[in-house]
Amino acid sequence: MGSEVSDEMEGWKTYTNEEYGFSFKYPSDWFEYQDEEHINYGITALFKVAITPLFSQGGHMGNELAILYVKNTPLSLADYAKELANMQSVTEFFPVEIGGQPALEYEDKYYSESKYVVKNNNNYLHIIFRNSTSNTIDQILSTFEFVK
Repeated sequence: MGSEVSDEMEGWKTYTNEEYGFSFKYPSDWFEYQDEEHINYGITALFKVAITPLFSQGGHMGNELAILYVKNTPLSLADYAKELANMQSVTEFFPVEIGGQPALEYEDKYYSESKYVVKNNNNYLHIIFRNSTSNTIDQILSTFEFVK
């Protein structure tokens, strides 16, 4: 299976964020997009090539494949999870590891999305996948690297 996965991931693009010290690979038929209007929306969003980006906002879903944003807080992962549960409609947390860092996968009772939060120093990287297969999500998560 290892060579099948590496064959599927051949030619993938690499996203690097020097400000927060992480990188990951994503499919070559996706593209990264951010514009001034949505700058507070997150670090970046990934969309399918040949699709006009439509951001989720104002109560409607967009066509993002993945969204990444960072929150800075000195809270422990356990305390941050409690804060998330109070602020969002989180139903359950599952401990995982992403890029060698402690992380949580969590479920939202209203949206069918794969959500993750990774602790790296005092930064919490949120990764939200929409309209993506679990195989693609697992492959992307397996490529995460943190350098700070």
